[in-house]
Amino acid sequence: GGNVYILDLIGFETDSIIVTAIEGERGLEVRCPACQVRSQIDRDDSGWEIACQYCGTALRVNPFTVAVRASRQIPPALPVEKLAEEKGIASKPVWLSGHQDRITSVALTPDGRRAISGSLDNTLMVWDLQSGKLLRTLRGHWDEVNAVAVNPDELQAVSGSRDTTLKIWDLDSGEELCTLEGHTWPVTSVVTDPDGYVAISGSEDSSLKVWALDDWIHLFTLVGHGLGPVNALSVSPDGSRAITCSSDDWELRLWDMENARSGYGSITTGIKKRMEEIHTLIGHTDVVNALAVTSDWRYAVSASSDKTLRIWDLERGALLSTLEGHTDHVQAVAVTPEGRYAISGSMDKTIKIWDLRLGTLIRTLEGHTGPVSAVALTSDGTRAVSGSWDKTIRLWDLRSGADQQILEMDSGVVHGVRDESHEQASETDE
Repeated sequence: GGNVYILDLIGFETDSIIVTAIEGERGLEVRCPACQVRSQIDRDDSGWEIACQYCGTALRVNPFTVAVRASRQIPPALPVEKLAEEKGIASKPVWLSGHQDRITSVALTPDGRRAISGSLDNTLMVWDLQSGKLLRTLRGHWDEVNAVAVNPDELQAVSGSRDTTLKIWDLDSGEELCTLEGHTWPVTSVVTDPDGYVAISGSEDSSLKVWALDDWIHLFTLVGHGLGPVNALSVSPDGSRAITCSSDDWELRLWDMENARSGYGSITTGIKKRMEEIHTLIGHTDVVNALAVTSDWRYAVSASSDKTLRIWDLERGALLSTLEGHTDHVQAVAVTPEGRYAISGSMDKTIKIWDLRLGTLIRTLEGHTGPVSAVALTSDGTRAVSGSWDKTIRLWDLRSGADQQILEMDSGVVHGVRDESHEQASETDE
């Protein structure tokens, strides 16, 4: 419940907005539209006025004017459910042993219950995000793991490595199901299609390869990207378009994949198919390290060593906005399912949450002691997982900015508890 009041923001570029506030004996509890943190505004003779307790934005409420409408209504930036209670997330950080080197990549299962991390130590690790416990270690690559993706059925993961191969893993048993060979240089990125039929990998050999996940074979190679390494890629849900970025030209390219998609059901291998370029997205002044695309494929967000993120209109191939705030290379980016918000990880050791519609910074998350190299979001957009050079994975509640779990990996010393039901599997991994 609660009355609806006009809330004016001092020094915040927006019109009056509708805010639902709970009225008590002394004041109102309001949610700051800048950072979404709740603040208590005490009653006095002049009305209600405070600075937001978290971000410092000046807030003023006119308690005598009940708003029936306003020129602009801003929805809550982040869900307000009691996530920790519903998901059973531990309230205290949990420290676990694990990776021996920098974390390079993180992927989540669609249900948001497990995370899979890849590392320079040549391994992948599967984590239970509800308990913070290490479930199993996946060993098989003989060089660093650069990328990981999870099949939509949540049963398998696909990893790409500097050893030039991809591997398919059974997430429940930890078994290596298959090794896919074909790239001539390190594999840098991998994605799976929404149906789980194919995986597409990018490599320093400048090619993209399409693999059948049911037959575990190479279907064909996509060419046209150019001579530079494929740093990151994303493929549209219907497989009709792809977007890639390279470390050679600081640009992103949007591709028509219709010709390639027609061969997904083919068992003929070794064929090369040329992608048709739709747009070249130019604007960054240094290497583009990562990209993310909204679910409707209207917009993309790119992360660069020029310390910025950029928002792109994919229909027009136009730059919409530049997001500035990081003080070092931006290494990772992810977008919430509805496409309203993005999170980024940087060499400056921080994670930032951005409002993509307004082009503004909402919050900075601090806690990592090394560069943040990977970020991922749960499918409901309420939690984020980050991986860092400090060998930890952190689970963040995006409502409060608090890290709910710390999965620390530091040379095998166990600082927390271990899931005894997985002891046998863990011993086998050793």
